[in-house]
Amino acid sequence: MERRKEKVIQFGEGGFLRGFVDWMLQKANESGLYSGNAVVVQPIEQGMCDILSSQSCVYTHIIRGAEGVEATLINSISRCVKPYDNYQEYLDLAKNPD
Repeated sequence: MERRKEKVIQFGEGGFLRGFVDWMLQKANESGLYSGNAVVVQPIEQGMCDILSSQSCVYTHIIRGAEGVEATLINSISRCVKPYDNYQEYLDLAKNPD
């Protein structure tokens, strides 16, 4: 997986953010217009971070439309932070100069 600086703190890991925001971040990275990853902060105690982390935060995004089907491998999330489990890791995000 390509290593990029963590430039985005994303609060939430739900379907809309992964399917729209992280997909756009992936497309920007692939086009060369941007180079950066998101760190996902899980905003509720029961969330998707364990599942995402178990697959190195990589997943397949599928668009189905009139033009057909497009599958994109999303690797624009570098890691997940769970403040309920490690509050210091969450606070340390503020130290990132990027």
